[in-house]
Amino acid sequence: MKLSEYNIIPIWDSNKKLYTNTISKKDIEEILFKGIKDTKASCKYGILLGISRKTEAIARAKEAAKIYKEGRIEKILITGGKNGISSIGKNQTPLKINLNNQSISEIFADEYSEGYRMKLILHDFARKELKIEIPDEDIILDEESNNTIENMNFAKKTFSDLSAGDSVIIITTGYHMRRAIGTAMKHLSDKINYCPVIPQTGYFEKDNYYKTSLGYLLASFDANRCIEQARNGTIADIEI
Repeated sequence: MKLSEYNIIPIWDSNKKLYTNTISKKDIEEILFKGIKDTKASCKYGILLGISRKTEAIARAKEAAKIYKEGRIEKILITGGKNGISSIGKNQTPLKINLNNQSISEIFADEYSEGYRMKLILHDFARKELKIEIPDEDIILDEESNNTIENMNFAKKTFSDLSAGDSVIIITTGYHMRRAIGTAMKHLSDKINYCPVIPQTGYFEKDNYYKTSLGYLLASFDANRCIEQARNGTIADIEI
């Protein structure tokens, strides 16, 4: 079944800033997690997608540093501007959800872009924990993109040397990976093999997202958004 074919009608409430339709746990897990598996590919480029939520940002940046050290990627594109939907000024998570999940919902309140901030986290972790230096020439920084579509459009302009059949690693949180791959297929290339690398946060993966109201909200959001965007053609209509 393709994303667009699910019997789900996403209903977005712009006042509450969330989808109000009911979506089952079974459908969420099929839409977001079915078939998503790290193929252990090695390639030239890895895309580290930015976010302002501390728990996720730190986990993503650390994972990118780890696979760089392992030799799985040569260059890291770190993306993210200052106005993404998880940023302090644009955060769409309802206040009650944030208050009930304070240990994992905290958002960076500095003036940095998501991309620059995650570059700092990556360097710090690489030096202190992995005992390696990641040279600046191996990092490509995008501080302008504020959503996944803009991230992948930037990648398309940057990865001019990619050919059909090449691989690209995407590093993002579990609930976001399907939409990230669908967006890459639509806006970067549908001739590329995308390898998902998911950091284990303990809160946002298949085995645990439903254990907190924040995890469930984010997963529900992305499942609905995947269907909505597949239907309107802004991401690839992936076969699940």
